Amino acid sequence: MADSLEFREYVDEDFATFLVLHNDVFPPVSEGEMAAWMARDDVTAGVAILDGRVVGEIPLHIRDFMVRPGVHIRAAFEHSVCVAESMRGTGLGTQIQTAMKQFLIGRAEALTVYRGGERTPAYRFYDQNGLVDLTYHRHYEHTNPAAVASRGFEPVDISEIIANEAQILRVFEDALGHAAGRQIRRPGFFTGTFTNLEMCELKPRMTGILAEESDGLAGYCILLSGHKPDSPLRIAEVAARGRNRELIESLVRSACSMAAERGVPATVSLHDYTFCWRLFTQLGFTGSPRGEMIMGTPLDWHAMAQRVWWRQPALDDVQVNIATPERDLTIHEPTDTPARTLTLEMKHHQASRYLFSRLDLPAQIRSEMVTCHNATKADIEALGRALPFAPWEIRDIEHI
Repeated sequence: MADSLEFREYVDEDFATFLVLHNDVFPPVSEGEMAAWMARDDVTAGVAILDGRVVGEIPLHIRDFMVRPGVHIRAAFEHSVCVAESMRGTGLGTQIQTAMKQFLIGRAEALTVYRGGERTPAYRFYDQNGLVDLTYHRHYEHTNPAAVASRGFEPVDISEIIANEAQILRVFEDALGHAAGRQIRRPGFFTGTFTNLEMCELKPRMTGILAEESDGLAGYCILLSGHKPDSPLRIAEVAARGRNRELIESLVRSACSMAAERGVPATVSLHDYTFCWRLFTQLGFTGSPRGEMIMGTPLDWHAMAQRVWWRQPALDDVQVNIATPERDLTIHEPTDTPARTLTLEMKHHQASRYLFSRLDLPAQIRSEMVTCHNATKADIEALGRALPFAPWEIRDIEHI
């Protein structure tokens, strides 16, 4: 059987059995929904083919992804991973991953996934394939939203969110644009998001809240819920111009009012200790143990380094290498012959996080978790500035 298996990129001729396998594993989507998704320029998939039939698939959404303000990469987000029941446990998923890491070169610098459940087989699958934890967020719930409910705003149909996208994007950039770990938002973002494969699978009820003031839109909230009567009301995104705390609180209380009317909890995903975290916890939302994250790994280490490196004049004539137990690579090369070479000695997870701007390099060196051959104190400071640690905040509406 192994000789007849083929691992490669999805092509249009795979569509029929690709759709069948997906609908055998996930909530079914229509032929039109899947065709529209797979026809997008920013979507592809890795597949395993046996006798002309798709027996394994990993869809990919390639996003312009911010690793820190002003710096973004192309990240291929895995989602809706399927393996035919008869083929599970045979390593099919890993072999698809290996194929993707080849055909994505030149089209994406990194492979990424939204994940949860650090003790689950699904998490271990990504971990064993080289993806590392980059950021964590926590699920919060208010089981008695009536206690903080106050209807300051009325809900609007999600079509109003799409119609007011230009104003909403301006509010988003003003309120939340400072934090990385998210998709770059451009016109058409909401239409694309509300029709992505996960949305087609789950078909959530979508509602918006718009806070209008005399000078335009001041804030907004996007709410999602399942179709079961007891499905929680999920606050997928909330923002206010100038990070106005009173307005954000009013939007959240309005959402809680809607949840109370339905007799269901209100939920939200948050990063610990952020501005919104303090507001939600003060309102009585309680968090669960850590379990949600973005995982990722560079695909083309050199190309990714070129995208994310911030020039440091002190390092212009210095070659910077990284040595891990798995590989040796160069992340910075002078135009002319190097005057010196610095080698960062670290583990794979540290090297990955460094390129994603998720590693405080000087702190890691001080604690002897990372070492740097031939470096001076000034070199270490410059290396920390070249790829600085950046705060990330996952945007729940972008989950796929």
